[in-house]
Amino acid sequence: IDFPLEYHFDPSHQRDGITLISPQATAQAIDIQYCEWLVPGMLLEKMTALIRSLPKQLRKNFVPAPEFAKVCFENCTAYQGSLCGSMANELLKVTGTEIPYDAWHPDQLDDHLFINFRIIGANNKILSESKKISADINNKTPTNNAAHTKRLSIEQDQVDSSILGTIPETIEHTLQGINITAYPALYKEGKQVALRVFQSPKQAKAEHHKALHQLYINNLSEQLKHLRRSLPNIRNLCLHYQSVDSCDQLKQNIISLLIEEKFNYDVVNSPAQFTQRLEQGKAELYDAAEDWCRLFSQIFEQFHSLKKALKNPPLNWLDVLSDIKQHLDQLIYKDFILHTDSEWLREYPRYLKAIQSRLEKLQDKPEQDRKFRLELAGLYQEYKKRKDLLAKKNIQSDDLQFYRWMLEEYRVSLFAQSLGTKQAVSAKRLKKIWSEIKEA
Repeated sequence: IDFPLEYHFDPSHQRDGITLISPQATAQAIDIQYCEWLVPGMLLEKMTALIRSLPKQLRKNFVPAPEFAKVCFENCTAYQGSLCGSMANELLKVTGTEIPYDAWHPDQLDDHLFINFRIIGANNKILSESKKISADINNKTPTNNAAHTKRLSIEQDQVDSSILGTIPETIEHTLQGINITAYPALYKEGKQVALRVFQSPKQAKAEHHKALHQLYINNLSEQLKHLRRSLPNIRNLCLHYQSVDSCDQLKQNIISLLIEEKFNYDVVNSPAQFTQRLEQGKAELYDAAEDWCRLFSQIFEQFHSLKKALKNPPLNWLDVLSDIKQHLDQLIYKDFILHTDSEWLREYPRYLKAIQSRLEKLQDKPEQDRKFRLELAGLYQEYKKRKDLLAKKNIQSDDLQFYRWMLEEYRVSLFAQSLGTKQAVSAKRLKKIWSEIKEA
């Protein structure tokens, strides 16, 4: 979407600088990271101000600031990724000095170095205007994320797999004088599937995936009804899971996992491909259910055993056991089956066995446990802080998610080295992965 821009010079006014104008219906298409780069004519000034915002211990490596800002201006690829992240990478190349992602202080910059966002409604009425788009997007825009308010002719209700292969990648239309490229995709509405248009390819892809999941459910009603009643060892699974969530929710999560693994693992582009995927998945569904239920039986039995072992601990173990309880909560929580990639779910027995190993060693090596615990607590706290920061910007980072699971592997290497790790991991390697995260 080519949003119109205005420039206003008045240091005493909120609108000082660049204003981006968006209809309410397209506000969620605004890329916040893209807007950090302002316009070329103001970027060098912003880069200089950002370098001057660094703490003195870091800032002294980049003097004079305008010269180092010029290096960034000439070498950074503008409008790709985070502005501060791109500058940090360039300054690292030049000076060898690493800048932590949270060392920058954009809050110290003058207001004109941020874009002002004006959200308009019908008849160009101003609904909101702010330098902080995140709150406006979350609070002022429609919840269905559609790329328009008026329905377009391409949209349809209650579609089925016969529509696959007929959906164009993009369509063009005009809204309140703004030319918009929109992205048609399937959209889940309750148990029905519709065709809608969205503001970005990423959004369209995510909604299309959810809708395909529902189409498979709609075409597997008899098989799933039978499977729900006959999931292997489900009674014991529910018994050990009852402190986390209900038995019905556990069954639903296992079935959702099976649909993703056996049917919805990539896009199908025609009715014939959809039918083929259905037949292939049906043939593998029950064997896959046995495999996953066997794995979850192992996971929940270990989980139940650990919870039991944490009851009535010696007083000098309280700090350690509090840490272990927090760790278990990070691994096993409501809907963790849906929120954890199957690649890492399969590693859970080893992660839980590592916790058991830690408990067994605690009596003989309390000081070593304390050292490892403090190190990991600091690393996880920084991960959580960065994750929350990205969440405020509506950014999901695959690199940060990978780092989260490398933290889990590092925990195994410290507390239960004999169990081995999925990938080579060390404090040095974790630091390298952390520094290479592009977002924030």
